[in-house]
Amino acid sequence: MIISVINLKGGSGKTTTAMALATAAARHNRNVSVLDTDPQGDATTWAGDAEDAGETLPFTVDSANIGKLKRLRKTMADDELVIIDCPPAGNVVDVACDVSDFVIVPATQGPFELSHALETAESLDAAGKPYALLLLKVENNKLAGNAVNLIRERGASVFDASVPKRVGMQKVIGHAFPSNLNGYEDVYSELEEVIA
Repeated sequence: MIISVINLKGGSGKTTTAMALATAAARHNRNVSVLDTDPQGDATTWAGDAEDAGETLPFTVDSANIGKLKRLRKTMADDELVIIDCPPAGNVVDVACDVSDFVIVPATQGPFELSHALETAESLDAAGKPYALLLLKVENNKLAGNAVNLIRERGASVFDASVPKRVGMQKVIGHAFPSNLNGYEDVYSELEEVIA
């Protein structure tokens, strides 16, 4: 199965989401890998920094371009889960979306960020691509509930689980995740239904 993490806004939590969900999948004994298609190479840098720190990630991270994405179905194992970390824009986003079985759109609950995520959702609806928005950095459950209601009123799909804001999440970048995935465990549990 191929899952892309897409948002047309930079800094929306795509890389952290890809890495956390890959960790959760590996902890559930899935054969999982991450493809880093962002020219900034944040996922690749994360994996390299973890290796330099003597920490082993439970999955591989490889850089990928459009050509690799187009051939992905031919080169991946039958039981493999591939999570694609996408840049905020460019042709690679379109190709990643095309080859994906499911798309995750991470977004914070702020109105500007949510607006960008809903634009992405509209594009995915138009393409007939299965997806779900994922609320990140949730500080106020009431506001998050309002955001979920707004998303559903707009006809967009959204995860029931959300990821709370935690200062410590910044410290995990460049390292293997600790036992607590800070809410991504619940997101993965929902995602497991899609994978199955």
